Amino acid sequence: MRKRRAIVLAAGGRWPDATGGFGMAFNWIKIDNRGTASVDFSLAANPAAGDLSSTLLTVPAGECRVFNLAGPFAAAGPGEDWPYEFYLVSATGTTVEVEIADHPIVDMTGVPGVGTTSVPTIVEIQDTGGGGIARVFQPNADGQSSPQALQVQAYGYLWNGATWDRDREASAAALAAQSGLGAALAAAPGYWTVTNGPAAGTAASASKGTGAAGVRHIGTNLSFGFSASTALAGIATVTVNLRDGATGAGTVLKSWQFTLPAATVAPVHVELAGLSEVGTAATAMTLEFAAGVANLMTYANLGGYDAS
Repeated sequence: MRKRRAIVLAAGGRWPDATGGFGMAFNWIKIDNRGTASVDFSLAANPAAGDLSSTLLTVPAGECRVFNLAGPFAAAGPGEDWPYEFYLVSATGTTVEVEIADHPIVDMTGVPGVGTTSVPTIVEIQDTGGGGIARVFQPNADGQSSPQALQVQAYGYLWNGATWDRDREASAAALAAQSGLGAALAAAPGYWTVTNGPAAGTAASASKGTGAAGVRHIGTNLSFGFSASTALAGIATVTVNLRDGATGAGTVLKSWQFTLPAATVAPVHVELAGLSEVGTAATAMTLEFAAGVANLMTYANLGGYDAS
């Protein structure tokens, strides 16, 4: 059995008043607050609005709560723990619609796909303290304000810095929109770059300093180059190292060697991307020329991100 009643509470008003109660035992209750102020619920008489010691929960304005108060209906009738009465109070007054029942209250009206595409009043799964765990019938739309919405939890919505948006597939319509809405951020976290281009004759060294304890540098791209507009004094071998460590120290992760003539040197540029060179925790990472060569101009660039 279910019974429903609309109740208007004045400022500071309590219910039941002279209109009486429902007159039946119940173990499920639904409180739909359709007014502009919150309402407090209690199983004890004379509750005080906002007083946690005399009320069980608060239903904010414009929200609905459905909850269970006792065990299921037994063959012999309601158990002795089923309440026969409840009390409402509102500090500034509101209008509520209340239902009680001897079975779970489930209203399917307004559920998408069941005769309509509208969305019913929010239904929320709560923890024992009244805090929301998951909202059931949130609209399937962008700009979700709460990560508690089941759509956000189940369908992998994306955080835009303020609210939650639906993710997008690579459809023609999504591509034509030319928008980043719903596209996952692909950049690595904490991306950094270091660069060095010293004077001629000096070895370039681009070094990312030591990270905090447990932080590793991950080298993802590098480039280096050299040239000489003035002839080198003699044949020279140039070595370039990517090191798991500071300049001149640490394990060599990658190495290149070039033999240069005793002549001018046309510009040489080497660039690599898509790397994943993992450094040691709390250790620098360096791209460097092993030694300088008179008249040779060098440069080095190193990029990556940090992980811990």
